[in-house]
Amino acid sequence: YALSSFVFMGGSLPKNNEAWAGLCHNLMEPLLHRKPVFFGTNTYYRKKIVAQLKAVCPDLEVRTSQELGEGILKLTHDKALLEAIEEREKAIAEAQSDIVVRYLSFLHRLLGQESESPLTEEGVEVLA
Repeated sequence: YALSSFVFMGGSLPKNNEAWAGLCHNLMEPLLHRKPVFFGTNTYYRKKIVAQLKAVCPDLEVRTSQELGEGILKLTHDKALLEAIEEREKAIAEAQSDIVVRYLSFLHRLLGQESESPLTEEGVEVLA
């Protein structure tokens, strides 16, 4: 993602009757690189992030390759919109930055470990 200018999330276009419809790939990965992320309409399990992105630019949700091309052209020419999307992505990523620590803490407690977190303060600072 670091080398891309724009990202399209695979797995977001299948029809609802397909077994993996709505799963979509992990939107957080390109968001961490602050790249504009285009996605299809089947993002059921990513609704919160999708709603936040669409609030800035509804054109990030595409149904066809033509819409994808038009969206990329729009962002290529509208630097203010591109910057607004990047800022929203930064905010979303920062709000989720502790997710790894939360998952590890949950697993640590599940395994019956005594401390709240398996990470030291130093480790948390690196992840945050």
